[in-house]
Amino acid sequence: MNLKRYNLINLKDTETLSFDLKELLSKKSTRQIVFLEGDLGTGKTTLAQHLLKNLGVTDRVKSPTYTLIEPYQGLTQKIYHMDLYRLQDVAELEHLGLDDLLCEPAVFLVEWPDKLKAYGVQPDIIVHLTLLPDGVRAVELAY
Repeated sequence: MNLKRYNLINLKDTETLSFDLKELLSKKSTRQIVFLEGDLGTGKTTLAQHLLKNLGVTDRVKSPTYTLIEPYQGLTQKIYHMDLYRLQDVAELEHLGLDDLLCEPAVFLVEWPDKLKAYGVQPDIIVHLTLLPDGVRAVELAY
């Protein structure tokens, strides 16, 4: 895997990262899974919102914290934004219809992907965000 590092100081930096992710995602038209890793408050949802807009989503982008999965239509493909924080057990993934969803040629943006890892799903891209003491968000992008 290739590794790229970023320091996000402001929303403009987040926007730049989202454009880089869009570029990576544009290289493949099949299913792509992006794991968004990091503690609470590191900017996973904000990054996902910017990326969804850059992928052509015109609908209001909301956090999937309570719905767990939010589907969107981008310019060229379907996108699923998932937040698995509230899941207690890997078995709950089956009740979400995940097996069927993962067969689609879509982009999957997954916050709190640990349960998905335990389910045997491997990412194409990993974005790990860390909030530093000075408020800067350090990002490692593995692809």
